[in-house]
Amino acid sequence: TPAEVDPALLGRIDTCYSAARSLLLSDPVRGYAFGLKALLLALDAGDPARLVEGLAQVGCGMAIKGMKDGRLLVEQADALADELHLPHARGMADLYIGYLRYTEARWRDALTAWEGAARSLRRCLGVPNGIQKADVNVLMMLQALGDYPKMATVAMGTLELARAKGNVYSEVMALLYHAMTRMAADDADGALDSLRMSVSLAPDGRSHAFTALKFECKVALYCGQPDDAYKRIQAAWADVKDSGFLDYPHFRIYYYSMRGGITLGRYLRTGEASLRTQVTQDAGRLAKEKLTFGRAHGRLLAAGLAQADEKTGEAGRLCRRAAEDFATTEMAAHAGAARRMAGILTADAAMVSTAEDVLAGCGIVNPARWADAYTPGFRRPA
Repeated sequence: TPAEVDPALLGRIDTCYSAARSLLLSDPVRGYAFGLKALLLALDAGDPARLVEGLAQVGCGMAIKGMKDGRLLVEQADALADELHLPHARGMADLYIGYLRYTEARWRDALTAWEGAARSLRRCLGVPNGIQKADVNVLMMLQALGDYPKMATVAMGTLELARAKGNVYSEVMALLYHAMTRMAADDADGALDSLRMSVSLAPDGRSHAFTALKFECKVALYCGQPDDAYKRIQAAWADVKDSGFLDYPHFRIYYYSMRGGITLGRYLRTGEASLRTQVTQDAGRLAKEKLTFGRAHGRLLAAGLAQADEKTGEAGRLCRRAAEDFATTEMAAHAGAARRMAGILTADAAMVSTAEDVLAGCGIVNPARWADAYTPGFRRPA
């Protein structure tokens, strides 16, 4: 039992777990190493409560890398947390279950797990980084699902709590997601203000910088500044490559699709052959992704290339397939943007109207403007 274990050993275990959570996004490899060390120490200590986080974190890391026993460890952590009836154990199990569901593109299941983790961990002391991870991940899942009204409420709540607690990381991330809710509300100035405030507060680090880059590019497109978006992604790409994050499917999908769409728009404006080559390569990478939403992004790039070659029918078909794939993974706003473009390409006014209704149902005030920012690699009718 914990009372019989050397307090110094328990302190080492807790320190390793804290380091693992802190490095989870900024340096996943080192974070995994700290989690594995903590798990081995917890096994030596014989403390079931401290085994849960290690089993969940190490199992999640193994599963993400395709190792067959990873999910078994996560299942063991889940069962042990249920048996212990301790909020810390339950919260940590749910935190990593959320990551596992996220890697499977099961957004709603990930959302449920992370909401549960946040509730459980708020009943504990000494786990602020676990709470902040859960809170920010909830925002990430609401955006993936296209639930902007709830995202706005949660972002403001997270922001207010972060400021009250003096939690700079959570404040920075909440401001970034708040910016996207302002964009959904057709408040471009508000989105820009939130982005600027977030960047001004951010400490040195890569995870929030890359999230900021993604959102800054989206807002630039929304504001009708595609060349600014292009300059931003080009200037940052060396850092993106050096980060090692492109080894992770979700990050890879987000950034290749963003670079591809922005570069395709640039190609349509300039006709530079090297830009088309880059887009073709990015589309090819996305077409090979195992996750459905990754292939959907690849189809959008392929559709833009087809339209550039005046193959409008093929472009429309690819956009419809992309919309279907996004819908399969419950990415309602992305599906609406793709379906709207399919309607534009095929001159189907009813399809455009239906797609814009879907976007409005996501809480997007100006569906046409928002969808244009999410499908930058297409020519619009005069």
